Amino acid sequence: MGPSAGRPGDCRRIKMFKFFKIRTSSNANTRERPANVEEEHTTLHESDEEIFAQLDSTVFKRFLYYASPYKKAMVVATLAVIGFTLANLSLPLLIKLAIDGAIQDGDTNLLAVVAIALTVVAALYWLTNMLQNILITRVALTVLYDIRADMFLQLQRLAMSFSDKTPIGALMARMFGDVGALQEMLEASIEIIGDFLTLIGIVVILFILDVQLAIVSLAILPMLLFVRLVWQPIARRAFLRMRRNSSIVGVYLDQNVTGIRVIQALNRHRENHNVMGRKVRDFFGSAIRASRLSGLMLPTVEIMTGIALGLVLIVGGNRVLSGAIEVGTMVAFLLYVQRFMEPIRSLTMQYATLQRAVASGHRIFELLDIPLEIQDKPGAKPIGAVEGRVEFNDVTFGYNPDRPILRNITFAADPGQTIALVGPTGSGKTSITALAHRFYEVQDGSITIDGQDIRDVTQESIGEVMGMVLQEPFLFSQSVLENVR
Repeated sequence: MGPSAGRPGDCRRIKMFKFFKIRTSSNANTRERPANVEEEHTTLHESDEEIFAQLDSTVFKRFLYYASPYKKAMVVATLAVIGFTLANLSLPLLIKLAIDGAIQDGDTNLLAVVAIALTVVAALYWLTNMLQNILITRVALTVLYDIRADMFLQLQRLAMSFSDKTPIGALMARMFGDVGALQEMLEASIEIIGDFLTLIGIVVILFILDVQLAIVSLAILPMLLFVRLVWQPIARRAFLRMRRNSSIVGVYLDQNVTGIRVIQALNRHRENHNVMGRKVRDFFGSAIRASRLSGLMLPTVEIMTGIALGLVLIVGGNRVLSGAIEVGTMVAFLLYVQRFMEPIRSLTMQYATLQRAVASGHRIFELLDIPLEIQDKPGAKPIGAVEGRVEFNDVTFGYNPDRPILRNITFAADPGQTIALVGPTGSGKTSITALAHRFYEVQDGSITIDGQDIRDVTQESIGEVMGMVLQEPFLFSQSVLENVR
């Protein structure tokens, strides 16, 4: 059941006058809300599938804007990735040098030099890997802080009409789940740079070492590409369904926790438990399917790796026996082929991560881009000291502009005077108080305080001279003194 136009039973007290219950001539009306959780979710995320299917550069650009203050750390992290990649690529070459140049020739001095070089490269590998992880994690967490701070500020500034239409569970999912997905995107972007550099470096080195064996080593790429093209759209739909079901569970849980008094009063806990169980089972099924598809790709890459290693061993072994290449070259090929599949496997999984992050980024920036319905006029000034005379002059208002719930309301409240508003549920009693506080804009007419139109003064100053006492008070998780403040 959606909330009515005037929240039932609420009373608001304003310092300058009191609103209790007096009759209003307006007709009852209800705000239009989605009928159920699935409809709410669909309304909020109706474009998810389209977003999830493509990597939009807009999200990357806006995310880089948040990361731009930390570009020095990003540059150092990128250099660390390059150093990490070079160290990773040099290890097989050093092993080849040890086998072909030191062991076969019996050169112990060269063998000692290679051993020292391997130790140095391993230390560089460890150092650069640690450095990039520390820097990227720090930048990602700092960027997340900035984005969450902007989202929180935006939520505080948006009009009450936005809160009326948006489930709290969906907002919490954006604040935490979607922002967390952006962290994955930042971390993945650095890894992707390293993966591409590794792939390019390995291909170049393979062709330098032996063209024929390089062609044999890369023969499985078309098959791997085909598998990926088949797997990707199926996995995309599975991940989308899992995320959508997860959000539905979150929204329904929030509604049940928020409305626990109504649920207990109507003895609905068993029915709601069954509904929640169905939604959790839907999420469980979609999560299992997504997990299976995710787990299917990794063994497939491993099988392809095994096939490539087998081809290198057969063809390379024959070329070693024929004297075309040396043993160290074949060993280097085996090591490079194994390393070649690792970035392919990583890129395959990172692509799905980027898709999820782009969808999350769209939802985050969609929230940040919502225009403020109620803004101070250019040149608006604080209302200043007031005596407390409030006037409604031919005020017309409706949550749906085509269905006004208040029509031509006119009255005045003098300082110290008590005014009561009485009417059936949904007649607009609470709406009048909300309009006086400028939580919503009137469609016609005006509201003045001491003759000053509230649209001509700053919203902050209105909040300083006007107070509200809710019928159902909300307490923050702080001390009583901090709640009063």
